[in-house]
Amino acid sequence: MKTSIDIFIAYSHNDLIYKDQLKKFMRPLLNSGQVKVWDDRDIEAGREWEAEIKERLYGADVILLLVSPDSLDSDYFYGKEVEVSLQRHTKGEAVVVPVILRPCLWEDTPISILEALPTKAKPVTQWPSQDEAFTDVAKSLGKITKRLLEQNQQLKDIEEQRRQYAAAAKAADHLYAQQRWSEARKAYTDALALWQSSFEPASTTLQGRIAECDQALQREADYVRHIDNARRHLQRQAWPKAAAEAALALRLKPGDEPALQLQQQATNIPVRENTPLAPTRIYVLVAVLAVIVVAVAIWAVNRGNDKTSTPQTLEENTQPTESDAYTQARTQGTIPAWRNYLNTYPGGQYHADAQKELSRLEQDFSDKLNDAQVQIDIENYAAARRYLNAALIHWPDNQQAKSLLQSIENK
Repeated sequence: MKTSIDIFIAYSHNDLIYKDQLKKFMRPLLNSGQVKVWDDRDIEAGREWEAEIKERLYGADVILLLVSPDSLDSDYFYGKEVEVSLQRHTKGEAVVVPVILRPCLWEDTPISILEALPTKAKPVTQWPSQDEAFTDVAKSLGKITKRLLEQNQQLKDIEEQRRQYAAAAKAADHLYAQQRWSEARKAYTDALALWQSSFEPASTTLQGRIAECDQALQREADYVRHIDNARRHLQRQAWPKAAAEAALALRLKPGDEPALQLQQQATNIPVRENTPLAPTRIYVLVAVLAVIVVAVAIWAVNRGNDKTSTPQTLEENTQPTESDAYTQARTQGTIPAWRNYLNTYPGGQYHADAQKELSRLEQDFSDKLNDAQVQIDIENYAAARRYLNAALIHWPDNQQAKSLLQSIENK
């Protein structure tokens, strides 16, 4: 980035004395290092003069056109230097400043579109003092120089900011590729603060990446929540809920090992037997029932040998009793069996116990239906079949459970 302004002076050699006078008044600018001034008298020996002039003319930041009748009469000044100067001025490549030395018809030339010096384009020779005229020109050139230096500094700052922006965006891309979402989001946000309209990549690209980071962070939070819920449900032995949470975690992270392990733990738990009678208890009750039957038979025989016995009394004692019906209901351990007992003996001596057992079975049946539906919703049909089969143990002929089981039979 340039730290000084290059000034090119175009003039007619007949105006040499005015050119030298102007350079004298520009000496403070030269001494400060703000400007470098060049004219054809600075061409080094051995250099091709026209090539040197073109190089300087095309590289200058400010072009001073010293206007007089002699310069307008010069084919080289008017035909080449003015033409190139105006082209560069139009493109914004240089600032072109006419300096009117002597009265002439410069207003009828292309130069007239430019703001001329001294003030109000009053020719130097018409000022009460030429020193005042050249001082006025030098002051104006000092203001132009200061403005251009500030612009250069702004451009330098912009280029430095562009470099920082590109580096920040690249660092953010690196973090994004590593799926370090939180760090990447911050890096993209910091980079976006440096962005200007001419910078690449575009701000919309970074904004899109920030949105993607936000989505990824939300997925991470949802995943952690589902994993925590699954573990909590496993501790409470709520297997269907644990399996459902693990399945939701797997939707966010397919193939995730912790989620797969939790799902396996939840779905491979054997269905608990909630029937009131385990096999050992069944054997015991059957034995007790057999003893009761034998005792009743012996009692009946003894009563038959008793002369006071009557046929009607024997017949009454061979009828099923409430105790038999209760024992049968407990042996079967199903919802229909308990309902049949309660309907037959609504005020029986075992009514409270039978009602309690029936309520427990109905609640467990309902829970297993619900658990099965949850497993069907997440397409875990093997677990759903286990829960439905367990429900049918409590209520073998229930149509709802049978229909659900049939609907997933081939899945």
